[in-house]
Amino acid sequence: TQFGRLLRHPDVDSYELSSVLTVGGGGAVFPPELVRELHERFPRVRLGNGYGMSETVGLGTQTGGELFVTVPESVGPALPTVEVQIRGSDGFVLAEGEIGEIYLRSPSVFLGYWDDPAATRAVLDADRWYRTGDFGRVAGGLLFLESRRRDLILRGGENIYPIEIENRLVEHGDIEDAAVIGVTDGELGQVVKAFVVRRAGADLSGEHVRAWCAGALAAFKVPVSVEFRDALPYTETGKLLKQQLEAEERARGTAG
Repeated sequence: TQFGRLLRHPDVDSYELSSVLTVGGGGAVFPPELVRELHERFPRVRLGNGYGMSETVGLGTQTGGELFVTVPESVGPALPTVEVQIRGSDGFVLAEGEIGEIYLRSPSVFLGYWDDPAATRAVLDADRWYRTGDFGRVAGGLLFLESRRRDLILRGGENIYPIEIENRLVEHGDIEDAAVIGVTDGELGQVVKAFVVRRAGADLSGEHVRAWCAGALAAFKVPVSVEFRDALPYTETGKLLKQQLEAEERARGTAG
């Protein structure tokens, strides 16, 4: 979010930024288009990103430099001392390239939640593998995030990972920001809905947005509906509040 705002700031060219050599982030996957834009605008900068959580003291995987440029969709290889597994719903490790739940193990994995053994057992097994609740895949030694488990959209038996659609949306020159959620459908269970923030002065319709998605995505991943907003809800630390968007949708359904 902050890097996107920096790139679009009207005064960014008035600053002397040649001394800035390294920038990094965490907490969200960078859209590949943003990685490309940042490196084009600041060719001397080494951009980095990482994947981890409080329960692992932030350790997991890390990417940066040339690797981030060539494979911007990845959050990198495992850090030293960290092991990564992708498991299916049965708990067994999946083959390379298959999407499943991400498990992490390292000396930094926490001992458990304070005074909550039930919550600890739900995420930490006897071998100290931590169940992250995120979906991803491993290919070529790199971890690729697909979605939070709670964000997964189930449409007529098809698993849809919102991040793929969101990355496509923000590649459009007239789209400032975007979020995708699943909304209830009587026949298919869920269908895709996109929330889009247009860039200032853009004349963009819902049909244009759907056509843009259809140019690169399977038909069942194309948003059924598009809602334009002036801004999307974020926490103070810059994390998108999809729960708020979902709650608003539920409220509309109840009202209807």
